[in-house]
Amino acid sequence: MKIAVIGAGNMGMAFSSAFVRKGLAKSTDLLLVEPRLEAHEALVQQGFNWITSAVSDEIAKCDLIILAVKYIEGQAIESMGM
Repeated sequence: MKIAVIGAGNMGMAFSSAFVRKGLAKSTDLLLVEPRLEAHEALVQQGFNWITSAVSDEIAKCDLIILAVKYIEGQAIESMGM
């Protein structure tokens, strides 16, 4: 199963790390959507390589989408028609 996690902050990484740690998903099956480009290198060092800075067509490849952002960021995503 491919999983998209929108937001790779504290909550998003708690979900992502738990999926991998519990064997529910491989890190290669997790799409992390993180707008902060400076955070991408740390995510790669943690073993996550499928990273994008914005919601894109890549998300259509996922079976499950987890929204792990603050309310105000969620409103911005909603305005994009997601």
